[in-house]
Amino acid sequence: MAKNEEMSGKKHAVILSGGGANGAYEIGVMKALFGGHVKLGDDPREAPTKINPGIFAGTSVGSFSAAFMVSRPGQNVETTLVELEDLWKNRIAGTKTRWNGVFRLRGNILDFLDLNRMLVSPFTPPANLFHDAAFFAKDSINRLELFFRSKEEVVRRFMDLVDFSTLLSTEPLHDLVCESVNLENIRNNKECVLSIAATNWEKGETELFANRKAGDPSRYKELNDKIGHLAILASTAIPGIFPPVEIYHTKYVDGGLLMNTPLSPAIQFGADVLHVIYLDPDLKDVPLDRAGGTLDMLNRTTALAFASQVNRDVKEARSINQVQDLNRQIAEAAEAKLNRERIASLGLGPAGDTVQKFIDDALKDIAGIGESRRQRYGKQDLRPLTIHRYHPRSLLEGGLFGLLNFDSWRIGELIDRGFQDAVTHDCVKCGCIFPTVAELCKATDRITERKKQRTRGDTVEIAR
Repeated sequence: MAKNEEMSGKKHAVILSGGGANGAYEIGVMKALFGGHVKLGDDPREAPTKINPGIFAGTSVGSFSAAFMVSRPGQNVETTLVELEDLWKNRIAGTKTRWNGVFRLRGNILDFLDLNRMLVSPFTPPANLFHDAAFFAKDSINRLELFFRSKEEVVRRFMDLVDFSTLLSTEPLHDLVCESVNLENIRNNKECVLSIAATNWEKGETELFANRKAGDPSRYKELNDKIGHLAILASTAIPGIFPPVEIYHTKYVDGGLLMNTPLSPAIQFGADVLHVIYLDPDLKDVPLDRAGGTLDMLNRTTALAFASQVNRDVKEARSINQVQDLNRQIAEAAEAKLNRERIASLGLGPAGDTVQKFIDDALKDIAGIGESRRQRYGKQDLRPLTIHRYHPRSLLEGGLFGLLNFDSWRIGELIDRGFQDAVTHDCVKCGCIFPTVAELCKATDRITERKKQRTRGDTVEIAR
C-alpha cells in the first residue's frame, strides 16, 4: 500500500511543460505519481509515495491538462486524472472513425474520401468546407489590404502574404477547452492552485494567469470568464503553426516559448516538492545522427532549446536552496558577533580589532547575497526545495511532426511510456535536486538498493 505524502506536511506541485501531442506522456507520469507507484522516500523498504498536489503549473499543452486537473474541486485527484486520460483517448486522439479534437486542415478535400469518418459524420466535411471558404475569402481581403498599405519592399510584402498557420483551424481545440474546463470551479478551488504561462507576442515577455495571487500581485492575471479560456488557448498557440490568440487587444502565443517549465510560480505559491514533467531527454543520452539531415538538426535544436530552459529553471531552484545555507551562515555569524565583548576581553589589542572587522565584513557579504536572492524570488518565505525530474530517455518519435500527431495508437503509447518511465524513476540519472547532500546520498542509496533487488529477482527467475 502506498503512503500518502500529505502526512509529511510537504506541499507538492506538478509542473507540466509543452509539447503538443507529446503531452500525453505527462498523463502517464501523473498516473504513476497519483496512483502511488513511484518511490520517493529515503528508505528502499518503504511503500511508494502517493502524492496529492496542492499546485499545478503548466504551459502550452501542459496548461490545458493542469487547468482540467484543478477544475474538479473536492474530487479525488486520481478520479480527475481518469477523466483527463479518457478525454485524451476518446476526444483529443483521432481514430479511423473520428477526427482529432485539436485541429483540422482547412480546405482539405481528402476529408471527403475518408469513408470511415464520412459514414459516422457525413455533414462535417461539407460544413467545414463552407466555413473555410468564408475564412479564406476574409483573410485574403485583409492581407491584400495590408499589402497595398505597406511601405516595405515588394518582395517583403509578398512574403507577408504567406502564413501557414491559416491552413490549420483550431476550432476543435477551442470547443474542447470551453466544454471541458470549468473556470468557475477553478476560481472556487481553495485547495489547489493553478498557474499557466503564455507569451506576450508584442512585448516578448512571459505573463502568468492563476486562480489566486502570490508574491507580486501584478504578476498574475485572473482566470475570469472573459479571458480564462483564451489564456489556455494562448498558452497552446505554437508560433507558426497555430495562430496567436488575442487577449485585451494584445496577441499571445505558446507559453513554452519563454517558460517551458514554470517552476518559479509553483515556488512562489509555497511548493516544497516539485515534480517537473517535460518531454525532451538529456541530449547526452541521444546519439548524434551521422547523416546530420535538416530534420534531425531541427529536432535536436528544439530539444536543446527546451532542455536549456529546464536546466536554467533547476539552477534557480538550487539558488533557493543556497539561500537556506546563507541564512544558516548568517545565524552562525550573528552568534559570533555576540562574542565581540569576549574577544575584546582577551586583550588582543589591534589583533582583536582585526578579528571583529573580519566578522562584520563577513556578515555584510552574506547578508547582501541573501538579500539579492530574496529580491529575485519575491518576498515570500523561501524554503528548501526538492525537485524530481521526469522525462523520456530518448527523443520521442516523430520529432517536430510528432507535435501534431494525435493518432489514437500514439497517444496510448505515450501514456504507457510516461507511466513506465516514472515507475523506474532514477533521481541520480535525472539530475533531481535535494535540499542537502545528505538527502541526495539517501536517494542514491535507495536507487542502488532497488537495482540490487531487481537483480536478485532476475536471478531467482532464471533459477526457476
